[in-house]
Amino acid sequence: MATVNVRAFVHRALPEALDIVRSVVSAHPAPLRTKELYSLALKQPVEGKVQHILRPELVDPKDTPLPPHAEHPIRSMSYLKRVVLPVLAKENFVKKVHSVRQMTTEEIAALKTTPSKSARKTAEQGVVHEWSWALKGPMPIQKPQPPKTIDPKEIAFGGDISHLSKRRQRSRQKTIARELEWVKELEQARREGVRVAQ
Repeated sequence: MATVNVRAFVHRALPEALDIVRSVVSAHPAPLRTKELYSLALKQPVEGKVQHILRPELVDPKDTPLPPHAEHPIRSMSYLKRVVLPVLAKENFVKKVHSVRQMTTEEIAALKTTPSKSARKTAEQGVVHEWSWALKGPMPIQKPQPPKTIDPKEIAFGGDISHLSKRRQRSRQKTIARELEWVKELEQARREGVRVAQ
């Protein structure tokens, strides 16, 4: 396995890798950056030999590059970031958390000496935006919303039917009375539904 190319590894999250990240995140209530999570995951003990899945067509004895930790379930930082963490995020186990941190004087001094304009601009602001991974809590249970009461006047356009002829006014009054009865039945059914849901 010492001469297997990095590209030969199948990008699939191993169950052992998922278990390690779950245990690390569960043990740390504070959000962890990817680097911190990676270093803590590598310290976790591994039982038995890890069987990474390889693509035979890309296994070439002449190739030399290997993942930094080919013997560990989490073989590299990119594997953790691009394969393992997205699976756990999809399972609603972890979530990305944004935070703004004040930079130390040493960090500001180091950034000011770099030729990069963006680094110097960040040093002038004195803050750094960080994305961390945190344990996702249970989804809050939404309480059923009380039904919206229907104003009977909405049916009759505010109750003004003076623009109609006498015959149409009489007909409209009967229609409104019929629809008001229907609204009362609907309100009663909604109240009953809320009572049963509680």
